Amino acid sequence: MIPTAAILWAVSAAVARPTNAQDSRPPNASSRASAGAESGPLERPTSRATDLRGEAAKLFRDRRFDELLEMLKPALTETSDAADLWVMAAEASMALEDFGAAAARFEQAIKLRADLSPLCVNLGLAYVRLDRIEEGRDFLKPFVENPRPDRAAKACLGLGIASAALGETKEAGAWFTRAVRLQPDDARPRYRLGSLDFEAGRHADAVERFREALVRDRLHHGAAHGLARALRAAGRIAEADAASKRHTKLIEVADGIRRTLRELPRSAAPAKTCFDLASLFVIAGDKKAAEMWLARSLAIDPGFVPAAALKPHLAAMEEPTP
Repeated sequence: MIPTAAILWAVSAAVARPTNAQDSRPPNASSRASAGAESGPLERPTSRATDLRGEAAKLFRDRRFDELLEMLKPALTETSDAADLWVMAAEASMALEDFGAAAARFEQAIKLRADLSPLCVNLGLAYVRLDRIEEGRDFLKPFVENPRPDRAAKACLGLGIASAALGETKEAGAWFTRAVRLQPDDARPRYRLGSLDFEAGRHADAVERFREALVRDRLHHGAAHGLARALRAAGRIAEADAASKRHTKLIEVADGIRRTLRELPRSAAPAKTCFDLASLFVIAGDKKAAEMWLARSLAIDPGFVPAAALKPHLAAMEEPTP
């Protein structure tokens, strides 16, 4: 499952430039323009190359990964100046959960430019997801001491998943705990710790872990499902029933958000589309994301009545406890 925190990262940066209706940021994206959390074009040799990378970055930000891969095909040459494009294609493949293609593309990028290896931490995660556990471990271990907490945390997460796959639950828990320390706002290691607690019969601990994950990613399907299961196993049936209903609703809302984000760049009424996104995040219980999309809607069209009407209600909203 693609981490749904990715959608929230897309939201948080998308509103940074509210005058442009087509600017929505990608999962894990920062000012490094190309390939998501860990990658970006390191050189911009020509205007044409800059245009290609800029357009590719927009597609990534809009989560239009299939279109991105199609656009990159002619540029994925076996030359060193295309290496960062291979990384970008690999990150898109990871987002689409095509781990085989992702691994092959990361490997090609490193073959063309070995200095890009530090940007390719997701190659280790791709190996793990392909059950190439030892290769994944070998690739990820050097990243554990990386000075960048995001890369070190991702390595710890991958090593934890590898350990869990091998039944090494104690080691897995240690890696996930280390990932939490490095990136406290990442829902994924907390979800993994909750899963370990659930499997060990520590249902009360699992409930807390899954709730911690949901506070950080209101759309994390796995944590929502895990919370419902843990509550039921703990005998808290009424709470479990409510959590199950929330899980079903989150699936619908997340699908709506993904669909609306794809529509935004071509929307004939961007203020309304942004308002629709704000409304979906209200349903998800994510006040911050809702406020950002509402602000963007009003920046595009200050006179858009539904957005103006929602603003005072949103200001009074309290985020529900997962």
